[in-house]
Amino acid sequence: MGIKIERVILPDPHASGAFFRTSFGRTFERHMVLVEVVADGASGWGEVTAGENPFYNEEWTVRRG
Repeated sequence: MGIKIERVILPDPHASGAFFRTSFGRTFERHMVLVEVVADGASGWGEVTAGENPFYNEEWTVRRG
């Protein structure tokens, strides 16, 4: 028995023009990866919220052209 994935959607979180509120204040530009997977009539979301630069964490996002 398996799951048949119907759709994988990668929305652009900046398309809405919304900001993110964090403990540091409002952030209007943040590079992150959001993914929605639809399978068997259900929808699940995932995210990568690593920072844009490798400050104190070994994970970061790299924006390419």
